[in-house]
Amino acid sequence: MILIDNNILSTFAKVGRLALLFQVTEEMLYISPNVHDELQQGLQAGYTVLQAVFDLVASGKLRVVSLTEEDQQRMAQIPFTSAKGEADSLAYCLGHQAIFVTNDQRAYKRGMQLGVTCIRLATLLRSLWVSRVLTKEEVHELIDEIERAEGTIIKDRQEILRD
Repeated sequence: MILIDNNILSTFAKVGRLALLFQVTEEMLYISPNVHDELQQGLQAGYTVLQAVFDLVASGKLRVVSLTEEDQQRMAQIPFTSAKGEADSLAYCLGHQAIFVTNDQRAYKRGMQLGVTCIRLATLLRSLWVSRVLTKEEVHELIDEIERAEGTIIKDRQEILRD
């Protein structure tokens, strides 16, 4: 089971490549209730590219997990000041041995401290060509697209593309 953070979903939505997330793994992909809410807020704020995420939810391809009472208790015990989406995702992953995919450095570090298996954007991008979903050149082009769309530089480019 894999939970995806809103920053990963919005990144792939911005470049029109959400389908890649489903090609790189055979696992079902999920989001937490708070990630769903954060994405909904983004859509309401005018980020129309996020509609593609909700289309995936409506089709059942991307599912929203339900938090148990135990998950909610775990969430309350995690000293985490970042967004609620990361907090409930980590709480869920802890209780259900799920993997968390995020590009939030604090959430990644906190998840690793808690013993949650976490995957960063760089690892995800590398796996696209290692698993032959894309060629190395296509991943290079995807990195360029993401950098333009996000207005950022992916620092791990060399690591992602190393042989």
